Amino acid sequence: MLGRALFVGGVVVFAAFGLAWWSGLVPAASASFGALGAVAAIVAAIVAVWLHGRFLSGRGAERFAGDGRLLAGHLQGLLAAAFAVKLLVLVVAVFALRQQGVKFDDVATFAVTFAGASLLCQVTTAACLARAVRPKVVNEPVAAAGSDPAGVPGRGPN
Repeated sequence: MLGRALFVGGVVVFAAFGLAWWSGLVPAASASFGALGAVAAIVAAIVAVWLHGRFLSGRGAERFAGDGRLLAGHLQGLLAAAFAVKLLVLVVAVFALRQQGVKFDDVATFAVTFAGASLLCQVTTAACLARAVRPKVVNEPVAAAGSDPAGVPGRGPN
C-alpha cells in the first residue's frame, strides 16, 4: 500500500521535473542539481514511508482504533517525523554542496526542486496513510425499523 504511494509519488515527481525541465523552468546548466534534488526527496520519502509502515504493520493502527483523538495525534507525530527526516536530508545536502564549492544558483535549484518533490511525496503518502486507517464501510442492506426482514435480500425467505 505505502510502496504503491511511494511509486506514485516518484512518478509524479519525475513527471513534474521533466515538465519543468522541458518548459525551460529549470536552467539547462543546473538540471543535474534539480534531478539530484528530486532523487534526494525520494530518498527522504523512502525513510518516511518506512516510518509510516512501522505504524501500519501489525497492531500499530489497531491500538488506537477506539480513540480517534489518540490516533490523530499519533498520525500527526508520524507526519512530523517524516518532515524532520526531509529537513535533515535537505540541510545535510545543502552543506555538502556548499563544501564542494557549488554555486549558489545550483544549490538553489537543488533546494527548490527538493522542496517541491518532497511536498508531492508528502501529499501522496499522507493520502494513502489516511486511506489505510479509515474504517472500512460494509454496504449491507438494512431493513427499516418495524419492517418485515423477509423483503430484504439475504434476510429471511424471499
